[in-house]
Amino acid sequence: TQMVRVGEETGTLDTYLGQAADYYEEELDYRIRAMTSLIEPVMTVAIGLVVGFIAVSLISAMYGLVGALK
Repeated sequence: TQMVRVGEETGTLDTYLGQAADYYEEELDYRIRAMTSLIEPVMTVAIGLVVGFIAVSLISAMYGLVGALK
């Protein structure tokens, strides 16, 4: 808002709007990187838990089949 007012008063509104756009683009990129760095470890743990659950399920089923054969 202040940049727009100064840009209108000085006749360089396009320059100030370009600077504002650059600032907000950098701010968005920073926030996306921060969010990604938080989500990656959580997703890694979640996928590990799913894979572990599947592995335990398969192994317990195999032990059940082997026990039934004896």
